[in-house]
Amino acid sequence: MSEWSAAAAALTYNVIIKMCARAGQKDLVARVLERMLSSGLAPCATTFHSLVAAFVGFGDITMAERIVQAMREERKDICSLPRAVAMDCDGVTDVEEGAALLDGIVAGAKQGQGSDEVPLLPKAYPPNTRVYTTLMKGYMNVGRVDDVVVVLCAMRQEALTVPASRPDHVTYTTVISALVGAGDVARAHAVLGEMATAGVPANRVTYNVLLKGYCQQLQIGKARELFKEMVTDAGI
Repeated sequence: MSEWSAAAAALTYNVIIKMCARAGQKDLVARVLERMLSSGLAPCATTFHSLVAAFVGFGDITMAERIVQAMREERKDICSLPRAVAMDCDGVTDVEEGAALLDGIVAGAKQGQGSDEVPLLPKAYPPNTRVYTTLMKGYMNVGRVDDVVVVLCAMRQEALTVPASRPDHVTYTTVISALVGAGDVARAHAVLGEMATAGVPANRVTYNVLLKGYCQQLQIGKARELFKEMVTDAGI
């Protein structure tokens, strides 16, 4: 970035976390966040969404859970969690190589050389809707449907004091998708009613997921009723 005399911003590091995730560089994800903090930049909500999404993409649901739980506990040492994973990686990029890669991308960033101290967050970052929904998708990917529902319940409770964690249509659609995938279409349909009660309108994607579930189970009558509801009541 020095070619354009441009300083790195939080957005820069968010993008780099996503790049490392797509490249499968689990060990570098931790170093990017640490480099960001040692450079004096404060993360944003998107930073932590990117971090959770990275570990969900790696299939490391346990680490994604730990990060979200640390956010719920308002811990400021979240860097210690992915750092521990990086140290355990097989074929991990060594410290010098990792630092060189980051230097090549983000010129002028401070490394905090010679220090093993974990950089702390400047403040607490409670999980928001996107973070929770991303963790839900991770659970869905590995068939942990009950955990998807548990997260939804936790979000509803937390939304009473933290509005940023209020479930949205993507959250509810994820829950419906998980239940349909598990063959529990009746329970998935019940979630549609919960959306209406919560004041979250279902969209075309939500209805299509449920319609597909009924069709897969050859419940054509139910599918027709739902389609009628979709057209007449929801106006979709």
